[in-house]
Amino acid sequence: MWQVQALPARKPQQGNSPGDVLVVVVPAPDNISRVDPTAPLAASNLLYQIKTYLEDRVSPFVQLHVVNPNYVRIGVSTFVQFRDDEDPGANVVRLNDELVKYLSPWFFDAARAERGARYASESDISEFIQTRPYVEAMDSISFRYEPEPQTLDWYFLTSAQQHSIQEV
Repeated sequence: MWQVQALPARKPQQGNSPGDVLVVVVPAPDNISRVDPTAPLAASNLLYQIKTYLEDRVSPFVQLHVVNPNYVRIGVSTFVQFRDDEDPGANVVRLNDELVKYLSPWFFDAARAERGARYASESDISEFIQTRPYVEAMDSISFRYEPEPQTLDWYFLTSAQQHSIQEV
């Protein structure tokens, strides 16, 4: 396991629920059922093993739920100007790849990922793009979230698999 978070008084699809404990599991890279570094998921048999192990150790009055995270994908749309000595096409790909790693730190930056849904604000993302050595300037930036975070009680923020990056 890479990270486990217990959320007291929660059910998987609801808000407050006294007596319930939601255990959210983020697997390590060598223990994922689907190879998507932006949204790592544990296999169902692993979730079952964790639940069985924990049930023997918690109060019989606790209703235990062991689940994979809810992920909210953040997509970035931006217009940038690259430095004159750089290949614009290659830099679009490079910036997209760097944004994916930055916005899905699960296996790339564990210290940032430990902050859950709070590891990157919109201003942090803007600053990240503007401080790339091959970016001359950023003209505009906007964000899209899927699903909308307001519809969820709990979630982990992660990257869209593709961002919209256009050169000015």
